[in-house]
Amino acid sequence: MKQLLFIHGWSVTNTDTYGALPARLAAETGVTVQHLHLGKYISFHDEVRVQDIACALEAAIKREIHLEFGERFAVITHSTGGPVVRAWWDHFYSENDRECPMSHVIHLAAAQFGSALAKLGKARISRIKGIFQGVEPGEKVLDWLELGSPEAWTLNQRWVNKRGVTSGDAPVFSFSLVGQQIDRKFYDNLNSYTGEIGSDGVVRAAASNLNTTAVRLEQRMPTSNQLKKGIASALSMNHSSVIESERVPFRLVPGTSHSGKDMGIMRSVKKTGPVAEVVKLVTRCLDVDTEANYRTLADRFVTENEKLVKTERLEIEDHFLLRDRYFFHDPCSMVIVRVTDDHGYTPQDLRILFTGKGGLQGDPNKLPEGFVMDSQRNSLHPGTITFFLNHEIIHGCEAVKRGSKTYRQKISGITDLGMTVEAFPNEGFAHYHPAYVKPNPEILRSVIKPHSTVMIDVVLKRIVHRNTMAITKNLAPASFKSTKPGAAL
Repeated sequence: MKQLLFIHGWSVTNTDTYGALPARLAAETGVTVQHLHLGKYISFHDEVRVQDIACALEAAIKREIHLEFGERFAVITHSTGGPVVRAWWDHFYSENDRECPMSHVIHLAAAQFGSALAKLGKARISRIKGIFQGVEPGEKVLDWLELGSPEAWTLNQRWVNKRGVTSGDAPVFSFSLVGQQIDRKFYDNLNSYTGEIGSDGVVRAAASNLNTTAVRLEQRMPTSNQLKKGIASALSMNHSSVIESERVPFRLVPGTSHSGKDMGIMRSVKKTGPVAEVVKLVTRCLDVDTEANYRTLADRFVTENEKLVKTERLEIEDHFLLRDRYFFHDPCSMVIVRVTDDHGYTPQDLRILFTGKGGLQGDPNKLPEGFVMDSQRNSLHPGTITFFLNHEIIHGCEAVKRGSKTYRQKISGITDLGMTVEAFPNEGFAHYHPAYVKPNPEILRSVIKPHSTVMIDVVLKRIVHRNTMAITKNLAPASFKSTKPGAAL
């Protein structure tokens, strides 16, 4: 009989975080539920990294999970538990092509690409009551969770390149389940991220979805004639690779937020009464036992998501004697742009703009208002910026109505998308020239995907000038303090 292991999220100190989900699943599926003792998973000490927890997880599994010959176990993660399990799987099994004892991993609101809240820092984030339970968060775990972190980038890049995990004699089936509703009781008026559309109040749906695309853009080499002229114009970027990850069943869970007894995707499950939607979805995932069934479920989830988006599109908050508030739950996209140069260095500063059709390099003023909802620069890798984009505003959608009332008019959207990158320093002995991708339909199609994240790796040409180093036969002392850069190499 299959065993089921729960891996909790970050800053958790009590097993009540699981609610009645383990017991309810045991009753519905008949599996043996085994908790990983929470004392073994420490996330709130500054010295502990995600990789440290993954190493401790491997030891704990060997110590505490006893399998019969040929038996494997399934895992259910929540929030930061997702990256922990993926780091464990990647380091101990996938990297070495070892057979993994895990057959299924079902991620509930997992922060696969981090959380926008992590940028706030320890002091502020620990004050968000009801989400992190008032526990002082660990600095190194927060570093991983910050959007665009080097550790998350590496793990997700490896995930994109990995193939064949759902085939062979010991396949591992992964699933992503996340809500997109906000529990308004936990909304922090000083922190808009707790009420952000396209999220569950903590994790964006796009950041939870394992279906991702990695795009590599390389700035073309300037010609000798351009170098002589000083390259007055920007240099175009070419697609050197576009790789999509293996497809993973991704499902929005109706009426759920990240945490809390009332709406939390995990904690709101009750011991008795109607079976919660998340229990039904987890059961469907656990029933998958072949690659064909896996792909079929992924197709069905796509159709079900489309219906749910229409159902949950408009949220109206009724206020007695006061004006009602309404919110649009649009599908959103996350784009992580990492900029380095061909020597491996990170520019001191940079500016990234998305552009619409207009001229060779495009025009940022041709994009619809409200398209970019948020952007964050990673503190540990300043060359990485994460953009949160409204998929519906840029692709277009029908008018939002309820009854005879129209809450939002039809949005036409655009047909082409481009990008410009301006890096600094942009003058001197070693510097950069602007780079761009001409607006085109392919960029729009491959980069702006609903409920998903795209990783764009931009490689700039580092321009070095000849007078950075010179050799002379003149033995007489002479100052070269005022040397000019000279021609570019």
